[in-house]
Amino acid sequence: ICDHILHFIELDPQCKLIGLGGDLDGVDVLPAGFTGCESYDALAQRLIQRGLTETQVADIFWNNAFGVIERAVCNNTK
Repeated sequence: ICDHILHFIELDPQCKLIGLGGDLDGVDVLPAGFTGCESYDALAQRLIQRGLTETQVADIFWNNAFGVIERAVCNNTK
């Protein structure tokens, strides 16, 4: 999973278009060592070990998705 995220960061160096979801329904096989959303903390720590900043990890895990939701709500209230 880290390799995939790092690849997307190569495409989005500002790390503003990358986000994680938690809907794993229908997934037949998960990557080794990843058991689901409960593995996100370990994933975050591994990304930091691989060189991402805490800000980048926060963007990927929360801020980017929250921004999309916030913009969608704000656009619907105007």
